[in-house]
Amino acid sequence: DRQYRIRRSIERSKEDPVARRDYQRAHRLGVPVAMVRMVIERCAGKCEACGMSLEHSKMCIDHCHETGLVRGVLCRFCNALEGMLNKQKGRVEQVQAYVLRARLLASAVDA
Repeated sequence: DRQYRIRRSIERSKEDPVARRDYQRAHRLGVPVAMVRMVIERCAGKCEACGMSLEHSKMCIDHCHETGLVRGVLCRFCNALEGMLNKQKGRVEQVQAYVLRARLLASAVDA
């Protein structure tokens, strides 16, 4: 019955939380568990963008929302940043221009 399945799922997650987390990630992304484990092994415990050391529970499995392709493992910050950059094409250049203008203004005031 449903209650038994829920209790058994909770028991299994306590027995092997890493395996359970890998399964949940794979299920959420619609990919095989082996693919999730492969990218986790490939990253060697580090964010593939910035190199920060990661605990297994803090890893984000990066994937393309259009194709479903799993790209790699990112820390939460890099994953959020990657998502923002993909949704806001051109925004990086706008922010860089703003920072440059602010620096020029600050240097003109200091002179």
